[in-house]
Amino acid sequence: MSTRIFQLLALSIATLPHIAQAAVIPIFGTGLDAGGVVLPNTSLDPHYTLVQYPGQVGSTPASTYVVNGITFGYNVSGTGSKWISWSPNWENATPSGQWTYRTTFDLTGFVPGTASLTGRFLVDDDATLFLNGVNTGVTGADSATFVNFNFTSGFVPGINTLDFRVNNASFVSFNPSALRVEVSGTAAAMPEPTAALLLAAGALALLTRPRPFR
Repeated sequence: MSTRIFQLLALSIATLPHIAQAAVIPIFGTGLDAGGVVLPNTSLDPHYTLVQYPGQVGSTPASTYVVNGITFGYNVSGTGSKWISWSPNWENATPSGQWTYRTTFDLTGFVPGTASLTGRFLVDDDATLFLNGVNTGVTGADSATFVNFNFTSGFVPGINTLDFRVNNASFVSFNPSALRVEVSGTAAAMPEPTAALLLAAGALALLTRPRPFR
């Protein structure tokens, strides 16, 4: 009986899947709905919040909105994203200081070590990107030409955060600020339980079950 159990256990382990399939990470650019379609101007952005901003009281995050009425030289071409800011209407007098825009994505069911994010962003005035609170070294200060980024490390199991720490400089008469992001990602999905895994568990249970005294 023991020999047969060992054979079943060895067969089960040998037939377990060793190659996980790549899958899309659920992450969104700015100004998109849950289906990845651009939202109308003045809409609430469901995927980005301001976790730090001038005048903040406590740690309460603020909502972000698809900007309406842009009159400055922002790049508004394309349909992959839209500009967002703290106000639904483009504001010429945005308070100076740091505005941290955050989006989150869940790697539950994925292998974090296989994850990668690829994207690009536009910003007014300048931004530094942080992944799970760690400075990625990616910076940009351009509202007309996209800045590219690509991350292949720094991911953790479960909820991950991607922060755009935007600095809005102080000017006397002209001081708007906004952010536009396009991002996508992939990671290997965790293998689903299989018949082989169940067979292995059954064989192991038989192997370790108490034997009656004779």
